[in-house]
Amino acid sequence: VPPTALAEDGGTPAATDAAAPVVSSTFEDGSTAPWVSRGGTTVAVSNTQSHGGTSSMLVSGRTANWHGAETPIVGTLVPGQNYRVSAWVRLAEGTAPTDVIMTAAENNEDYVRMASVSANDGSWVQLTGTYTVGAGVTSGTLYFEAGADNASFYVDDVVITGAAPAGDDDGDGDNDGADTGNTGTCPAAQASTKPTGLDGTESLFASVPFPLGAAVSAYATTEEAAR
Repeated sequence: VPPTALAEDGGTPAATDAAAPVVSSTFEDGSTAPWVSRGGTTVAVSNTQSHGGTSSMLVSGRTANWHGAETPIVGTLVPGQNYRVSAWVRLAEGTAPTDVIMTAAENNEDYVRMASVSANDGSWVQLTGTYTVGAGVTSGTLYFEAGADNASFYVDDVVITGAAPAGDDDGDGDNDGADTGNTGTCPAAQASTKPTGLDGTESLFASVPFPLGAAVSAYATTEEAAR
């Protein structure tokens, strides 16, 4: 789907509301999260090419220009706020030169081009731009796509800087307000401190269709038990 508005850099990028990254993807942990398949593509960590470190994300199996890798807007960015985007991209071996594009599908109906760059299979090129989230955005995704329908491409060192969503006060970028560093191996503790919604976009507490809580025995609250 062609974008209907442009917001890519043509000079000095607009100032963002905060310097801290709201998205920082290096793929060195072996995961593509928060990026997932868009349009039935294969999205996987690859060690064949990398811009920094030893890994990158490979997007392959594309059959349309809008196919790629995506992540939700809501819960990642804040409506009405400005963001600076940067990523390094490279086409897969044997792929003819084409543009790699980062697009915002606001409410899955308004398409805003965030950044675009001409890419090839011989070197990494930087994709940079700025983006102001529409004030009325309540759904949609940010995604990488390419001009050629069947082009496979690598993505690495993705950074989006700007205002963090309210509630992401623990610094882990998941908007749950909880630090997951001390949950151990207890499933109940992990579920309560790092909730995952049924639709992947809201907390478990808010999304399940039944009451959710936790029971703690009186013994567990005593000083002796705490020791």
